[in-house]
Parts: sequence; structure tokens; C-alpha cells
Amino acid sequence: MRVGFIGLGSQGGPMARSYGLELTAQLGFSAASLATHAGSLLRKDVGIAAELARAAAVDLGILLADADAALAVLEHPRGSGDES
Repeated sequence: MRVGFIGLGSQGGPMARSYGLELTAQLGFSAASLATHAGSLLRKDVGIAAELARAAAVDLGILLADADAALAVLEHPRGSGDES
């Protein structure tokens, strides 16, 4: 999925747009239909990153918190299902 920087958001942070999601929406699909597949893949990847960070004694801080928030929205929280 291509993501491009397009400026600053209302909170002063970077704002990005997803070409893939825009194209999907134009074709009449929604991101919700992708949640089942994207959620399980993201959960696996976040689990791997969290394990590597734990092994290296690295604090992922807000990155891990944001990834967990995304997983909650996708209804695929870490610790649920097979993460390997």
C-alpha cells in the first residue's frame, strides 16, 4: 500500500493518505471488509515486533500503543488467536 506525506494535520503532526484505501473506496469497497485479513496480518507483525523489542530490551512506546489501538479497532487484539 502506497502512503504519501501530504502535510500537517490539525494537531500539527504529519498526515498521510493511503492510495490503496482511496482506490478501494472508489471501487465501492470499504476498509471494513479488509479488517478480517488486515487485522490478523497486523496482529502477527505487531506480535513479532513486540517480541523482538522485548528480547532486545527496547521500549517501542507510542508505536506499540498505536499498533494495539489499531488492532482493537480491527477487533484483532494481541493475545487473541494464533499470532505465529
